[in-house]
Amino acid sequence: MYYTQCGLTPENTLPHDFALAAIRLKIIILTMVLVRFILFLAVFLYVCPVYADVIYQYFDKDGTLVITNRPFPIKKAPHPDIRHKDTRFIYREDISYDYYTVTGRNFQEVVSSTNISGPIDPADNRNYAAQTRWNMGWAYKFHSSYRIDGSYVNVSLDIFDVEFRFDITVLLPRLTGNTILNHYESDLWENFLQGLLEHEHDHVRIIKDPLYRDDALKKFSSVKELTLNYEQDSDINEAIKKAVESETAKIGHDLIKMIKLKNDEYDRLTEHGMKPEMREVFFRRL
Repeated sequence: MYYTQCGLTPENTLPHDFALAAIRLKIIILTMVLVRFILFLAVFLYVCPVYADVIYQYFDKDGTLVITNRPFPIKKAPHPDIRHKDTRFIYREDISYDYYTVTGRNFQEVVSSTNISGPIDPADNRNYAAQTRWNMGWAYKFHSSYRIDGSYVNVSLDIFDVEFRFDITVLLPRLTGNTILNHYESDLWENFLQGLLEHEHDHVRIIKDPLYRDDALKKFSSVKELTLNYEQDSDINEAIKKAVESETAKIGHDLIKMIKLKNDEYDRLTEHGMKPEMREVFFRRL
């Protein structure tokens, strides 16, 4: 009845059924392809959850990485050697002071003793009456996530909470207990020490100049993305950590070199403190 009312017979409905079946088959095939594509993305374009860690890095005055991955011990500045109650020396509270002994029967001999017993600068193999020894480092945190893309790992980074740390010691001469100078020569000695302190404190001022810290922070903020080779059995988070350490170690090395060049320039201009009148000329040029 239905077939005849619609003008159809069982014989001429077969092509229509075959067409519907073909469409359904195409839909199934396309669905399977889509599922496989999604699985492919899940395997080869997998995005890892955020990973976080803390890094510690410390550099010597030549920019060599000397300590990493552990907090630097806090060094308390020892009480400076003050032999006279009316001393006019001004000591910094953020650095340490150390001493070597000198002696002589008068001021001239004591100063000559500094040229013999004073610390040696390896740059020119000369003894100097005083020296600033230092290293610098930082602690920072970072977040990272990564995406595996074939044979590469694309890493997104965020470095934050950067904390700069300094370990600075000024080495100065100290009279032995049996060295006795008269009042006039004692004043000369104190003036000599005052000049040494001012010169070495200028080195500290250069080392701790906020401009270097700001430059380092700017370079830290530019480290946003890394591309690593993908190795299936490797610890990707550990590889990311090492890559981040490598990038920031380069920043540290370059920063230390900049500070060292500025300190060397200061010594050349002032002739290692022999021309104190050039101090202000130098700092006006910064």
